[in-house]
Amino acid sequence: TGETLIESNVNSDNAVAIDAFWDSKDFFGNDPDAMSRWQELEINAKGNTVDVSYSTDGGITWNYISTVTLASEYPADTAPLFAYLDVVSRKIRFRFSNNVTGETFTLKQFTIRYIQREPIK
Repeated sequence: TGETLIESNVNSDNAVAIDAFWDSKDFFGNDPDAMSRWQELEINAKGNTVDVSYSTDGGITWNYISTVTLASEYPADTAPLFAYLDVVSRKIRFRFSNNVTGETFTLKQFTIRYIQREPIK
């Protein structure tokens, strides 16, 4: 009939992993003209695993932070998931991804922790 069926519970394409990722916008500290020391992400996600990366050049290049192991439900407020980094830059964006056959992730939210640094001259 020419009808295409989409199965929402399938996470591979003919046994080939679907490269799933989500990129954030660029984040700046309180003063967009100052450097910031980016230290930590608190991640609220569920699924299997998610690879966390960052970019300080608007998404041109990506630097791997870690792979976070998830659970079938979102983490409790008393037991959050973390990814740690130590990067000094004016701006930063994050990528959450997974391209493992049979795995999924759902990202609900994330919180960035940083220390404001000196203004750029």
